Amino acid sequence: MYRSIGYLLGLTMLVYCHQPEKESDKNYYQTLNQWRADRTAKLNQPMGWRSLVGLYRLPGEDLRLGTGTDCDIKLPVGFPEDFARLHIDGDQVRMESKYSVQFDGKMSPSADLTPTGRSNAPTQIAYEHFQMIVLDRAGEFFLRLWDTQKVEDHPLDSVPHFPNDIRWRVDAHLSHETKGDTVWIKNILGQNVSYVSEGSLVFTIDQKEYKLVAFGGSDTYFVLMSDETTSAETYGGGRYLYVPKVDGRGNTIIDFNKAENPPCVFTDFATCPLPPRENHLDVAITAGEMALPTH
Repeated sequence: MYRSIGYLLGLTMLVYCHQPEKESDKNYYQTLNQWRADRTAKLNQPMGWRSLVGLYRLPGEDLRLGTGTDCDIKLPVGFPEDFARLHIDGDQVRMESKYSVQFDGKMSPSADLTPTGRSNAPTQIAYEHFQMIVLDRAGEFFLRLWDTQKVEDHPLDSVPHFPNDIRWRVDAHLSHETKGDTVWIKNILGQNVSYVSEGSLVFTIDQKEYKLVAFGGSDTYFVLMSDETTSAETYGGGRYLYVPKVDGRGNTIIDFNKAENPPCVFTDFATCPLPPRENHLDVAITAGEMALPTH
């Protein structure tokens, strides 16, 4: 009899110690894993970050593009020697080419180009399996170039990350004390770019309060952050967070499991902004994406 009681007591303790995950937690982890899979798929897209093959500063007013030795902008193999000419006049950019170039899907020998940062979407320039757009970065023009066939033979399987942990999904509220402030942020090119603060997201970790300055977006806040894992387990240029806009009470949730690597982790041809000094957290955020082995 006593042996039976002991067995039942041990079974009860075993069941107690191995409680199954709550259904809400299971759903969260399933959703998070799907988010990771979708992110990897996006990185492997023909015009994903890993498909970039060039970023060219556009100095001067009349530039020759191609593979020829006398070209101002040397393009990779696959382009003609005298592919095109770019004419820059103030904030106006025009391209002319005698080859089969499409501008926003329409074949034409020339077109006025819309750079990034305008009210309209940037002009998409297509030639064979290459795609291009013109970037405006702090008043300087750059040509960004994709090879849509680049990642076909070596897709990325996954992005390394810390173990998923729902405890890194923390409540936050938006403080308006910094709202409207101009924050100057240096990018990977060494340029200083101005961002306008939407306020500071305030939250606690282990009963200590922290703040992150948030910047605007359509449906989310854009947050550039660094922490005590930066340059160790995680990329030296910090990580990015996209945080849902606050509700009617000024509350939201920061999910550090979705802290993601900047594009510069995956390509040498991005223009990543770096986290401002005020967005360094003096705590190790052991959640979200980790550095790739080459970083």
